[in-house]
Amino acid sequence: YWMFPGGAYSLEWYHDWFRDGQVRASPEAYYEATESLLPAYVRANFAGTFELVDYERREVGGRPAVRFLAKGIRDGLPALVTGTSIWFGDRIALALHSLRIPDDASGPPDQFVHWPRYDRFCESIRRLDAPE
Repeated sequence: YWMFPGGAYSLEWYHDWFRDGQVRASPEAYYEATESLLPAYVRANFAGTFELVDYERREVGGRPAVRFLAKGIRDGLPALVTGTSIWFGDRIALALHSLRIPDDASGPPDQFVHWPRYDRFCESIRRLDAPE
């Protein structure tokens, strides 16, 4: 967990991201399972006040990934959480960025995210013990 001007960053590693004990054997299976999990994950993990705004399939470092954006209230203030789930076969890395947004914010929520910085953070994630 790191605090920077413009928000807080964290990195989480999951052995059972899908909460069913199953390892996804293909990128398509990973994408489908992640997309179905996201709404419940967001509601359960971000103070219960966040809702999924958007998500998209991507690649990060050549690996399948799903980037999502959630909007809600944190510590009584409007906030966004950007997350990227990155598939490492038997593990999932989850890169998160949380930031406060103006009370009177209008327009698309993603305008407040510093995308180049966030993308560099995601691209820097490596698994040192990756299976061959």
